[in-house]
Amino acid sequence: MIPDAFSKIKSLAHLYLNDNEFDGGIPKSFDSMCNLKTLSLIWANLKGKFLGIIHNLTGCAQHSIKNLYLDSNQITGKLPDLSIFPSLRVLSLFNNHLNGIIPESLGKQSNLETLRLRDNSFEGVISETYFSKLKKLKNLDLSHTPLILNFNSNWVPPFQLERIFLRPCQLGPPQFPKWLQTQKNCYWLDISNSGISDNISHFCWGFSPQLQFLDLSNNQISGHIPKFSLEISNFPFIDLSSNNLEGEIPSFLFKVAHLNLSQNMFSEPIQSLCAIKNEFLIFLDLSNNRLSGELPDCWMHLAGLKILNLKNNHFFGKIPRSMGLLLGIETIDLRNNSFSGEIPSS
Repeated sequence: MIPDAFSKIKSLAHLYLNDNEFDGGIPKSFDSMCNLKTLSLIWANLKGKFLGIIHNLTGCAQHSIKNLYLDSNQITGKLPDLSIFPSLRVLSLFNNHLNGIIPESLGKQSNLETLRLRDNSFEGVISETYFSKLKKLKNLDLSHTPLILNFNSNWVPPFQLERIFLRPCQLGPPQFPKWLQTQKNCYWLDISNSGISDNISHFCWGFSPQLQFLDLSNNQISGHIPKFSLEISNFPFIDLSSNNLEGEIPSFLFKVAHLNLSQNMFSEPIQSLCAIKNEFLIFLDLSNNRLSGELPDCWMHLAGLKILNLKNNHFFGKIPRSMGLLLGIETIDLRNNSFSGEIPSS
């Protein structure tokens, strides 16, 4: 059991009890912890209804708590009205057994900055009403829940998100959500497997220069990726695999650390690869496309490459000597192409 003794430490502000094997829930005595700002019980074997846990924090603690981390426990039940916690900034409940409909009252948490509800069994439709007063929201994670996000096409959010995780929520109409295109500070975006069926030219690539992660895979996105210079400085992870993208691969996409463009319909030669010198590119998967032509002889520009997958394309000609300069390479897959000649000694 979590000992009641913690509640006797009247000045206690931040309590972390992660990675434990407690029995039961949070003691009722915790409601008297008037200075408690952070309560973190991640992987703590908490059990019981979420409403009961909240009930044991509804004394003077409800006015002080700002950060509530209850991830990866065995908490069950529905999400109650949390507006009784006016100072709440972080609500993190992922990987529990919560279910039911998310109450609209969640949209009243005007101080909320981080909302993580992933890996639960919430259901129903989420509208813009749920976010009407969340002006400070920066991190949103609803991934791996069967939720449907259905926002008015002209809705402009009151917040600027930095991290967005919505895999595999259904994002309403199949077009790229317009509200997402208003988020200019976003550096982490995962909307993979979200039912998007649209031309990529309709999506404004207004990403933050601090882009770290972009996953649009497993949708029905079509068209040619626009050619422009994407100003990025962090060598991000980009996954556009399993879509219907076609044409040429723009050179700016090779300015990353991880690039997966497999299972598309790209068809042009990849000579644009030679325009980039990137020793931080570790993973490159262009397999299962319609790429053609001879491989460029500039692989020394990608000195850090470990995984290279070019299988199931229409490449032909000799394997370039510079491929032997990939000294850190662990996997090269060139099968089901039309290469000829000898494997270079390099």
